[in-house]
Formats: sequence, structure tokens, C-alpha cells
Amino acid sequence: MCRAIVARLRCGYGNFGSQNSVGTIDGFDTATGGMAVGADTRVNDNIRIGVAFNYSATGISQTGTRNGDKTDIDSYGGTLYGSYTGNPWYVDGMFNYTRHQYKDQRSVAFTGFSDALSANYGADQFTVRSDAGYPLQVGSPVPATPVLNRTYTNARTAAYPESGGPARMIYASPTSLPTNSVECLVHPPPTPLPPRRRQQRLCRWAGTTMKMKSPSPTKMRRRKTTAA
Repeated sequence: MCRAIVARLRCGYGNFGSQNSVGTIDGFDTATGGMAVGADTRVNDNIRIGVAFNYSATGISQTGTRNGDKTDIDSYGGTLYGSYTGNPWYVDGMFNYTRHQYKDQRSVAFTGFSDALSANYGADQFTVRSDAGYPLQVGSPVPATPVLNRTYTNARTAAYPESGGPARMIYASPTSLPTNSVECLVHPPPTPLPPRRRQQRLCRWAGTTMKMKSPSPTKMRRRKTTAA
């Protein structure tokens, strides 16, 4: 039975950036803001489990010849996470599901023709992450912890049509963006983990899992134009 010791977690995060034009590919400006809330509890002296929910809003504005085109993304996610503390090693893990809802707006204009186009579509993202560490004493009083980190992410976007005039397009093929990464780090040991430290880790994981790639020129080239 879980003990009545519950750590309630709440944090906000955000970032912004820009990409200049590269060759014939236009750049863009982007900004993201969001928050994560959750709670965890200690099952016994070695195990702690928790659940968290996160939301973020992202805006992407194209620059250059595509100035005025934009994408807005609302992302809603849930995370299950846990930690096992051994003697002296530890293992942390989490599973996250995030639903991304996109709203695209773009225009097409040349001599004698103009068209305004829009699209609403969604994407599903799954992320599994694990950390394993073993604290070492490297010359008192300086401790260090070698950490092995593994993260797997898979994001899928369903086929969707654009709304508008004769320049509208259909994205015909689902997109899958699987990534698999392994890192080996050395940092001070995270045990014991007070609620404040868990809050910082939760925010870092939540912020990482909410990231999705924006629509790219390559993606646009893979679309096909519908009949008028």
C-alpha cells in the first residue's frame, strides 16, 4: 500500500528561436510555452511512482517568400513515471503520450491568381525514456554518477486535405518520425531525490516530449494538388 507521502509537481517552460533562409528554403520564427502538473508518491523505501499532465502551445511563422504562412500547434500529453533506488544504483523511467493538433494557414499568389489555404489535422507522439546511474566517489568530497540514458520517440501524422481554392493540396501519406538515442553522461548523483529535484526532472522530460518538427519544404513537395 502506498504511503501517504505525495509530492505535487507544477512547473512552466518555454522557448523561442528562428531559422534563417538556407538556399531556396525559407526560414521561420517559432515560440513555445507550456506547463506540466502532476504528483508522485513513495510505494516503499526504494520505489516512487507518479503521473503528470502537460500542455503547450507553439506558433511557427514563415519568413522570406512564404512570409505570412503560419502553423499553430496545441499539444496535450500525459506521462507515467517511476524511480527505483538501489544500493547505490538507481533506475528512472517514463512513458509519455502526446496529442498534437495543428492549424496551418498559407497563401499562394502570382500574376492574375491568389488563393488562401488552411488545414486542421492531428499527430500522435509516443515517448519511452529510461535513466540508469551508479554513484561513485571520485576523490572525497566530489561524487560523480555515470548515467546511461535511452530515449525512443515515434510520431505519426495522418493523411489530411487542405481547404481553399484550386491550389489546395492533399498530404496523402502518413508520416512516421521514429528516433532512438542513447547517451552516457557523468554528473553528481541524484539520490536522494527531494520533490524539488523531481519537479525539475519532470519539467525537462515534459519539455522534451512536447517537441515536434514543423512542416518542412520537403513535406510540401511530397503533397499532390487536387483538382479544382
